[in-house]
Amino acid sequence: RRGAWLRCETGSGFESLTDSQVRQHYLRISKMWFKNLRLYRLADTFSTTAADLEKAVGASRFEHCSGQNTSSSGFVSPFGHRSESLVFSGQQQLIVTARFEKKVIPPSVITDETQKVLDAEEQQTGRKPKKSDRARAREAVLGKLIPQAFAIHSDVSVWLDLDQHLVIVDTSSSKKAEDTLSLLRKALGSLPVQPAETKDSVSTALTNWVLEGGSTVEGVMVTNEVTLSGTGDDNAVISAKKQDLFTDAIANLVKNDKVVTKLGLSCKDGEMEFVIEDDFSIKRLKLADELKNGGESDAGNEDPVVRATTDYTIMTGLLSKTISDLAGAFGGIKPFSENGD
Repeated sequence: RRGAWLRCETGSGFESLTDSQVRQHYLRISKMWFKNLRLYRLADTFSTTAADLEKAVGASRFEHCSGQNTSSSGFVSPFGHRSESLVFSGQQQLIVTARFEKKVIPPSVITDETQKVLDAEEQQTGRKPKKSDRARAREAVLGKLIPQAFAIHSDVSVWLDLDQHLVIVDTSSSKKAEDTLSLLRKALGSLPVQPAETKDSVSTALTNWVLEGGSTVEGVMVTNEVTLSGTGDDNAVISAKKQDLFTDAIANLVKNDKVVTKLGLSCKDGEMEFVIEDDFSIKRLKLADELKNGGESDAGNEDPVVRATTDYTIMTGLLSKTISDLAGAFGGIKPFSENGD
């Protein structure tokens, strides 16, 4: 059954996979599956190819912080460190991964080291340090500590769905998404995107789903998590988890000037779960526990790049259809506006 819907929705290239092979790929994809989907509408006039994108981001390949630099950003392979390729490409779907690195120096260390410098100077000169002395000492301390500082990094993947004219960023943070898109825009020279907006209110539809006992999207079910927010001057926010949402108690809250702003959903018979928000973003996307805990007996014998390519193809196929189905329930996604309206 699982193999049947995977073969059906991912298109050509997977018809020959057995149910066991599909399951193994589905199990492994949980490691690279986008956990959050922040959606942007891409201008219909935008076009690129995998080769052009590879060349563009290749000029902005990630390099570690060096010298006195405290931060660095660039692109790394979406296939992992064993691959030099910077772009996944398949069936009008492109994926790149941005890396952001920064050096971390605990403020307390800077304060302590600065004070040591000031104490030594005071002992030598007998003069109390001034504000300007502290600033100078702090700069000297930073100059010494930065090259030795520990660097941390975070990766953010960007999926360009050229078929639906969407850009999906794997982050829950709007700022991180904008930073990532800015990096990609700089590499490409132009990336005309706007936050994806639906023609009908997402909140209104989600509220109706709770009141009417289920979603209007085939194969998508309401789970047991909801956030209700007040309207007008009512700033109350009520969250419920692991609760039956189709009860009189929830219905009464909705009828008393509350609307649904976040709702837990599942699809594929509960094999994929996520929370959708009223801005049409998807958070905390995950596979069912029994799939995550499955074995990967064949994983060690397969080329990691080939495996990742298969996994990305399955992921984009499944999520692209899910996004399209959800958007349809909200009236569709508004066209890109040149005026930003």
